[in-house]
Amino acid sequence: KTGAAEETPLNGFVVENGNTYYYVNNVRQKGLQKIDGYYYYFSTNTYAMRTGKYTVIVANSNGMLTKNTEFDFDEKTGAAEEKLLNGFVVENGNTLIM
Repeated sequence: KTGAAEETPLNGFVVENGNTYYYVNNVRQKGLQKIDGYYYYFSTNTYAMRTGKYTVIVANSNGMLTKNTEFDFDEKTGAAEEKLLNGFVVENGNTLIM
């Protein structure tokens, strides 16, 4: 024993410097995440939770685009209800593969 206290790993939603992040075993998550039955979107660049409207283009397992859906992530909770398997999120004009 070194006498140093063991740190508990970060898990779940954490607010840091005004941004909300989602951690799993100290690792910030990014992209579209299904958490407790709701979808949340975390920037692939900053890992911060995004709210508001995002266009999602859903693709099937063959990569064929099947529908274009606008997600509305709640401004307060960040949650959105939508069933999505594979897709692309357009953020600030950039298409991000999910």
